[in-house]
Amino acid sequence: MYATCNAGGAGKWTSDHAEYLRGADVVILPDNDEPGRKHADKVADTLHSIAKRIRRLELPALPPKGDILDWIEAGGTAAELNELI
Repeated sequence: MYATCNAGGAGKWTSDHAEYLRGADVVILPDNDEPGRKHADKVADTLHSIAKRIRRLELPALPPKGDILDWIEAGGTAAELNELI
């Protein structure tokens, strides 16, 4: 399993980034805010004809503007993440 993000944060994803995920099984974990959700939509759109599989996972109990790091700090584990996926 690998993880990635893009420099500059939400809204800075490009189709060039998507090429690195050609043929990959992708799980998108959006931040818990409107920019994060829009960013996740953009990522999914650019991966539509590139990735082998695309899934979007809204992590449970994220605080406003929270992300995967907040989820881990609140006790989220790799095993739980795998189960959610």
